Amino acid sequence: MNQKIGYLISFNLLFIALNLCGQDTHYWTNQFGPRSALLGGAVVGGVRDNSAVYYNPGALALIDTNALSVSATGYQYDILNIKGGAGEGYDLKSNQTRIIPLIMTGIFKLKKLPRHSFGYAILTKDQTGMKMSARNDSEMKILPDSNCAGNQDYIGQFNLKSALNEQWFGGAWAYKLNEHISAGITLFGALRDQSLEYSFISRVSPDDTSFYSLFVSPVISFSDVQSINYTHMRGFAKMGLAFDYKKFKFGFGITTPGFKIFSSGSIIRDVQYNNLNLDNQNLTSYTVGAVNYANLVVKADSFRTNLHSYVINDRQTTDENNLQVNYKSPTSISAGFEYIFKRSSLSFSMEWFAEIWDYSLIEPEDREVMRPKKSKFGVSSFDLMHVYGGTLGVTNFAFAYQYHINSKLTAMSSFRTNWSSSIGENNTRKTGDVGMIVNQTDWDLYHITLGAKYKKKKSDVSIGIGYAWSNAVSPQEQLVNLKEPSEEFNLAGDTYDRHAFVDYKSISLILGYTYYFK
Repeated sequence: MNQKIGYLISFNLLFIALNLCGQDTHYWTNQFGPRSALLGGAVVGGVRDNSAVYYNPGALALIDTNALSVSATGYQYDILNIKGGAGEGYDLKSNQTRIIPLIMTGIFKLKKLPRHSFGYAILTKDQTGMKMSARNDSEMKILPDSNCAGNQDYIGQFNLKSALNEQWFGGAWAYKLNEHISAGITLFGALRDQSLEYSFISRVSPDDTSFYSLFVSPVISFSDVQSINYTHMRGFAKMGLAFDYKKFKFGFGITTPGFKIFSSGSIIRDVQYNNLNLDNQNLTSYTVGAVNYANLVVKADSFRTNLHSYVINDRQTTDENNLQVNYKSPTSISAGFEYIFKRSSLSFSMEWFAEIWDYSLIEPEDREVMRPKKSKFGVSSFDLMHVYGGTLGVTNFAFAYQYHINSKLTAMSSFRTNWSSSIGENNTRKTGDVGMIVNQTDWDLYHITLGAKYKKKKSDVSIGIGYAWSNAVSPQEQLVNLKEPSEEFNLAGDTYDRHAFVDYKSISLILGYTYYFK
């Protein structure tokens, strides 16, 4: 029995805490800079404005002006529908309106150092989240007839709220090696905040006149409430080379893994079992042969004492419990080119992101967390709250086209992929016991943009729209199953081999402004 309880508790931990955030497994969700955003980031080879600080710092030395640039994806509306995400017929929906990525960049040169260029950037790398819930309030058959005939009242309620915000800030330096080639580096700091608020509550009430309600329990219940928050600051570098041969431009970039500067976090977990029959006990086998009412009560009470009622609870923070938080970011290598025609240009960029093997993202202090303490089933805070990270390697591609309508107005368009780096439910990669993995947004995304830039005497103004959608061909694992609750799965249903389908859409307004000092 102990082994089964340990398994069921471990299953529950995996069952819920897998999904922390919306698009947190996607590296190319947002693009930055007035021109670069409209070109979908296909600028690694041809970037010649302030956004080179982010895309290819080597190109800074090929820019012959001082400039200040501010751009924003003004408003974005996200629509997420996980069809069957909470069981067949129970969809999980999250619609969000938000103001997202703002970037401010600048470049400047010193007269005494004509081959050197300097720049800075402050940007919102990621800002995403979701809010979703589902509820089943119905009369259905949950307890076996051998224990309680007829249907029971069932309430199952699921809530999930998650958020991710990551800010980057950095300074860049570039050196012009000759007329055609320059090299540069940007030193970045990144501040990442991520959070999860989750709850699953389920209740079963037999008829109040039933034998089960009168002699065993009028309510059977399970609940799991979680709160995860962490802040992590890291440093890393991006190095780049840029080549400019007038009509043909190309470049390369390398981003290093991050190193931790500081981190903090907190985890709260409360799991309650109340009179759950996890071992498929048969009430009839206990009460058969009762010779009188008193004997019947004793036999029914013997059945009740073999049900499972206990609490698993803990709260840990960095300050109080030395909770360890260690977020890892991957190495990436980018490359791209731009070819210029008479009145138009075509550009391409790609970026490969390395795999990150499974690691401890949040590691709690190990201690006993079950109450009453006599109910020791080998469950500790390490089992309850140990959170793993890890990603697959992915390669994204972007294509862009721009056409100069006249000397002042340029039209731009782009297409890019945005593959998920999630390990996913069907991944065969194993290091023994994988444990809880935070990021499970398995769906791949595609993005298109369309817009224009208007050139004024000392400034540029750009405006456009962006649209993103998911590739929902492959089914995803359900987050919870409210359709088929049973005591075996803590008054929820089995999610194994039961699938949901993701339908994600997003539309955004892209705004940008660049001012040239000379």
